Amino acid sequence: QPEEETDQAESEDDEQLEVDAGEQDEGGGESEGAGSSESDEDDLDLVEAQGQPTELQACASRMYHVEFIFTDPSEDDAPYIRALLHNGTLVKASNSDAAGLAKLVADQVAIGTLIKVCCPARCWTTIVMLPIGSWLETSLTNFDYLTRSHSTAVPRQADGELFGFLSAISLQRHARNPSVMPLLSLLSERVSCPEVTVKLKSLLLSGSAPVGLVLSERMVNTPISLVPHAVESLSLDIDWAKKHEEDEAERLSFNFGHLLILAQVQLGSGALDAGEAAGTSVEQGGGAADRAGLGRGMTKGRKKAKVACKSDVLARVTFSRVEEEILAEEAEAVSLINGALPGGDRLMVMILKPDALASAVPAIKAVMCD
Repeated sequence: QPEEETDQAESEDDEQLEVDAGEQDEGGGESEGAGSSESDEDDLDLVEAQGQPTELQACASRMYHVEFIFTDPSEDDAPYIRALLHNGTLVKASNSDAAGLAKLVADQVAIGTLIKVCCPARCWTTIVMLPIGSWLETSLTNFDYLTRSHSTAVPRQADGELFGFLSAISLQRHARNPSVMPLLSLLSERVSCPEVTVKLKSLLLSGSAPVGLVLSERMVNTPISLVPHAVESLSLDIDWAKKHEEDEAERLSFNFGHLLILAQVQLGSGALDAGEAAGTSVEQGGGAADRAGLGRGMTKGRKKAKVACKSDVLARVTFSRVEEEILAEEAEAVSLINGALPGGDRLMVMILKPDALASAVPAIKAVMCD
């Protein structure tokens, strides 16, 4: 019996030794894993300390080759146009219906250009996650400007991937449209300069030639080198539509005598006195009445003063968009709109001839494409 008890005790001791050994192995494994984690963290700290780019930083600085296409509007694009208009300054300033304006732009195929990105879905996801600075540095080696023939359909490869649009609608043709009426009220009631108010009412009520309102919105990270081509495309569209649009009423409505652009500007600190801040305008060359021979009483000195005043005012405001600053130099008249935008910016109305678009394209390209 004592021998059996001794054997049993030795067996229990052996089992206890095996358990202790197992616990030691597990503890060693845990220690080894903790050491590995600490080692990885040390390596990451060392990489950052040495200034080497992390994987995320390397991804953000990578160059992407993106192809953009210009397409005609389609009714399928209305929701995306509406989103851009809803976030834009024009709808906020006039309380216009973004959905109604988007429908006008989307249904008007003859005049209007949409800027879209054409790339695989995975690239689209990567692009929108990039910082704006990196996106603006993207190499646009695959950009193809499509000179469109209106008799040939352009393949629609990127529905929904809308970066911006540029269009012009006839204010007379759509005067009773609920989404356009607030814009007409803005132009007739909130233009600061009385002279420009009179000119606008004359243009809109005379019926001699339609007046087009340029509508333009784009994402903040749209490559600026695309903008001159969009302006040129709008000019070509207008020239084509007034000659070849099949519907006679619509064709006549595209024969614009003047175009209006509502541009967002910032007033420089201490730049404008009280009268100018309320709204300043100037008609280049003395205005329509003088060109018609009805203003012969105006002295040459007064004409020069008006032109000088226009240049002075434009020099003391900052435009949010470069192309609008260049187009303002081509304008017959400019005036601030009463009422500040969110953030304190203002709208400025510009009255210009349709030919001014084509005339300004070389200067816009020189600034935005180089």
